[in-house]
Amino acid sequence: MILRSLFQRKGGTFALVLVVALITASTPLCNRAPDGTGAGKSPADGRFRIRIAGNPELYTAGQTYTVSVAGIRSSREPHKFSGFMLAAEPEVVDPIVNGGPQPNTGEFQLLGDALTRFSEKCVNVVTQTSTLPKSEIQVLWVAPPTGSGCIAFRTTVIEHRDVWYMDDGPLTKILCEDEQDVVDNQPPIVDPCCACDEAKYELTFEGLWSRHTHPKDFPTNSWLTRFSDIIGASHTVEYSFWKYGELASNGTQQVAEHGSTHVLESELKGQVSTNMFILVFTFAD
Repeated sequence: MILRSLFQRKGGTFALVLVVALITASTPLCNRAPDGTGAGKSPADGRFRIRIAGNPELYTAGQTYTVSVAGIRSSREPHKFSGFMLAAEPEVVDPIVNGGPQPNTGEFQLLGDALTRFSEKCVNVVTQTSTLPKSEIQVLWVAPPTGSGCIAFRTTVIEHRDVWYMDDGPLTKILCEDEQDVVDNQPPIVDPCCACDEAKYELTFEGLWSRHTHPKDFPTNSWLTRFSDIIGASHTVEYSFWKYGELASNGTQQVAEHGSTHVLESELKGQVSTNMFILVFTFAD
């Protein structure tokens, strides 16, 4: 952000430009050792753990997840704890910037219950509202932007005043970013193509999209939800029926919007004598 102000000086008006650097979601790591205890931390024995709803191994930038700290059941009752401090930190802390600004690790959001609040000691760290025994707390976590790397959820759990655990075993949960293919990065066209002999390729299309793999916004009219027939071609570099950032042909539009391949098939067949080598067409199951 740039703040600009004017001041007068003999001989003219000058602009004074103040440049203010904004650092967002970049805070020093938090010291989560509990205050007022004379005992050192105990090794984690599996009584408590961090859970993320759905047990994801990767996170998607901007997606919201439910994160909980919970006591594991022993006999009939879950173990209870009196306090906690839950933080989202970089998996690997750069020693050069330790104690200074750290990468964006997303942000926590409270669910509005009486068990959780933000820490007054550390930024974007969640802690308890009271020392009453509790078996589980839940918060929301909004994943950081693309390129933020792996995030470590780490928690301190206070069972009693002098019995506390921190970061060991199930008290740390690592989530790395799901690196999606970036459609903006189109591969360069090799021109001229210097293939010296015949080449054969085998292409397999495996449809994994289903209500179970992609439950969010999955179409309700499942009887109409299907893959279109597969159509493609090998052709010269002079011909293109689709380019990123440009208008698609009418045939490509029909496939994308209605799953119909007839118009595109006619377009491709019209190029057979000049630009088309092989036309590939298969029916969907």
